[in-house]
Amino acid sequence: MQNSNQSVLDILQSGTSYHNNTLQIQWGNRDGRLVLQNGVILAAQVADLTGNGAALDICRWQNVNIKVLEETQQTAKDVTLSFSDIATVFQQNKISGVSPTSYNDQKELVKAVRLIHQFKYREAIDRISLVLRYNRFNYYGWLWYSRLLSRIELVQKALGEARRWGDHAPIIYQEVKKSGVGLAQTESERFKRCLFCWTPIDMNGYQCSFCKASQSIGKNPGSAKIGEKEIKSSLNRYLVAFNEDRQNDKIGYTIATAFYNLGLLEKALQYIELVLKLDSEKKLYRHAREIIFSHRSPAQRTTVTKEPKTSTRSTPQPVAVKKAAPARPRSPEIMVIEDSPTARKVIKMVLQREGFGIIEASTGKEALELSVGAQPNLILLDVMLPDMTGYDILPELRQQEHLKEIPVVMLTGKKGSMDRMKGMLAGSAEYITKPFNPQKLTSVIKKYL
Repeated sequence: MQNSNQSVLDILQSGTSYHNNTLQIQWGNRDGRLVLQNGVILAAQVADLTGNGAALDICRWQNVNIKVLEETQQTAKDVTLSFSDIATVFQQNKISGVSPTSYNDQKELVKAVRLIHQFKYREAIDRISLVLRYNRFNYYGWLWYSRLLSRIELVQKALGEARRWGDHAPIIYQEVKKSGVGLAQTESERFKRCLFCWTPIDMNGYQCSFCKASQSIGKNPGSAKIGEKEIKSSLNRYLVAFNEDRQNDKIGYTIATAFYNLGLLEKALQYIELVLKLDSEKKLYRHAREIIFSHRSPAQRTTVTKEPKTSTRSTPQPVAVKKAAPARPRSPEIMVIEDSPTARKVIKMVLQREGFGIIEASTGKEALELSVGAQPNLILLDVMLPDMTGYDILPELRQQEHLKEIPVVMLTGKKGSMDRMKGMLAGSAEYITKPFNPQKLTSVIKKYL
């Protein structure tokens, strides 16, 4: 059904037959989804936004195509606003209908988060401000905006907006909780943020009160109480940010600090050596290297590269040898981490037809075991696996030196779910929904090879 000029809210309020339907709403190159039950919105989703935030975003769209979907699965309620509530919100905030546009607030937010992890806060806050001006119902935007603010009342106001549009989302609830705890423990109005979980801490604070992570390299590495989940998640984002900005020693030091918190001293040392090449005079980096050396085992401390021995024998005469034929270039290999045998079979058939080699894994554990000796050029990673999620596996893969810069494309069966933003923030290069067009899959892969 094609509708021009009218907004989605106008259409739904005009006495249409949409009372107990799941609607797919196409708006330019974007899709939204509304589930209606007894004439009210039960659930909403547009890309990574769900709940009230998604419903409000969709309801302002104009010039849409509406398609009724056949769905039998029960849907959990995440929208609490009625049509009249939505109309009131629009009136109070002077929100009018919007026609399709090439601007995508959620993709712009991903770019802003990348800037944050490159410590380009000014650029990031400018970009997020544009996101929120365009769509004030983007509660993820308010979440990240709050993390860049330094005044308590402004932080609370931003989190209030995040709760207003995304109170159903666990990440918003947790942010409000840990922000309140962190601010209550700061001794002055000025504070900084934990590098890994963004909890407020004192300007001179060394350890985060929430994830227990040290903010620099010192004292004892690792802790039994350390929030590994928060550190690994942020570590992945810093690794991606560093790959884009290799001269940014601050990112490199933060990555080293993350590995240090996780007790991975050799990894931490690798990045300290790297940032020392960028700034050899910085005392912070030199001190960090000394501390890491002091915590290494005696065997690690004494390991040195041996000089080759000089032979006293006469130099042998060269022997004529047959010149070997030039080695054939190795075909690009793709590691496919997917638990469905059918999906793996289809992917394997498509990729082998294009000349790619395949490394298969059906579980996260199997993938991690294979990855140690594998040399893939790209990784296809399913979000949901029997033993762990793709978000759990990705940081583990990135810790391996030979895989830290390998592009990862995430696969999921949930179109437009929160997986997209979580995947991009975790460090994936691309996100593909299943079932996918074989041509699209190969074009995405070729883009990164």
